[in-house]
Amino acid sequence: MHIMTARIFKFLTFSRQKLSDLLKCALCIFLSILVSGCGDAYYSYSETGSIAFSVEWRGAPTIQNSYASIRAAALDCEAAGVDTVRFDICDVNDSYLASDTWPCSYHQGTVHGVPVGSDRKLIVTGEDSSGNVLYRAEKSGIIVTSGQTTDVGTIVAEPFNLALLIPSDGSTVTNGAFAFQWSDVTGTSEYQIQVSEDTSFASTVIDETVTITHHIPTSTLSANTHYWRVRAEDSYGNQSAWSEAWSFMVSSEPGTAPSTPTNVSATAGNEEITISWDSVTGATYYNIYWSTSAGVTKETGTKISTFTSPYTHTGLTNDTTYYYVVTAENSYGESDESDEVSATPCGRSYTLEVIYITENSPVHTSINNLGEVVWCVEGDDINDREIYSSVQGQITDNSYADTSPHINDSGQIVWQAGLGTEPNPKDGEIVLDGTRLTTNNRPDGTPRINNLGEIVWNSDIGIHSHLRGDN
Repeated sequence: MHIMTARIFKFLTFSRQKLSDLLKCALCIFLSILVSGCGDAYYSYSETGSIAFSVEWRGAPTIQNSYASIRAAALDCEAAGVDTVRFDICDVNDSYLASDTWPCSYHQGTVHGVPVGSDRKLIVTGEDSSGNVLYRAEKSGIIVTSGQTTDVGTIVAEPFNLALLIPSDGSTVTNGAFAFQWSDVTGTSEYQIQVSEDTSFASTVIDETVTITHHIPTSTLSANTHYWRVRAEDSYGNQSAWSEAWSFMVSSEPGTAPSTPTNVSATAGNEEITISWDSVTGATYYNIYWSTSAGVTKETGTKISTFTSPYTHTGLTNDTTYYYVVTAENSYGESDESDEVSATPCGRSYTLEVIYITENSPVHTSINNLGEVVWCVEGDDINDREIYSSVQGQITDNSYADTSPHINDSGQIVWQAGLGTEPNPKDGEIVLDGTRLTTNNRPDGTPRINNLGEIVWNSDIGIHSHLRGDN
């Protein structure tokens, strides 16, 4: 239940938009699913400002509305099951400053009279007719200035529902050898799980609130059919609708310890290693035993218990090898150790970034360690090529066949200038930053320059260096 002390100061006004207003609203719609319409809410404080926003309903069914020649995707309220849109504005302590609802048909609006501050938080929910939250969005750190409107743009409302995972619908389980597990929901602070022997859940054998996405029964369930369901709740008391109810049969047969996990793997990262394995039927949780020495066992390894695969082991020392085995466990016992795996975390990580720096057809490219790229491009005549740089732009502009550029980390660029004409059509000279280093009639080519500035190249008589001469 919302505690909204600010409501004694508020009054709320809405108005249907005329065609011209609708056109203005439609022009502001992003290429996303937005609820159609506009709204305004007013509150009274001494030093206040306003917050304007639009909502994108991610994954929601849509309809097409037509305003003159403008078409906008809008939330299909009936198909989505959304009846009202609620907004809450809080301070850094999660105290309510303003809260009210808009009709589902409104896609954007402005909240007036919000107390000034730099820590305002906006929570938007799409609710069904029973008040269950179907979609939820949150944006924090909003700065509200006296007498000004802060436009926070479009906020994305994610589906606020979950999926049941295990035990699967219609499965059979054994007391002490199963656990409940469901998917995580963004913005959730806790989950409520109920288990009943009837589909109406009029009475329950389990009714627990947890902060994680699994639950191990602490009591023995009777040997018959049960039903279970879960719902999510955020830190403001907004609750999702109940998940669908799944059934499972509790067996009267005695349970056994689970089998050994298989397909165990370890993947290294920066100061961390991720261990994964195949799930084991009848396991309620898993144990990871690790060591920096090979041959790790239950007795020699350090134990980590977890409920799901994969698990990321953090806080490790880079360039040190870690060894792992995994076991499965339930109330009947623990399995044998899995095959051992190992990995070595490493602090070196690389990101591939693709950047288009030219739209022509470059050849003979070279790049230095600072990321500057050089290349040559053919002109209308195959004997007319020019040198380009991703930093300096076009470097040469002549009728020569300038090719084979190479660049060092100081930005010095060498290339081959094709100067050949009759009677020496293969004559090529080496050029450094526009200055010719060779003036002979040999086919000098393919120059390279190191970070000390030494240049080498080849010709028909051997390898040459401008510092060490011919070799």
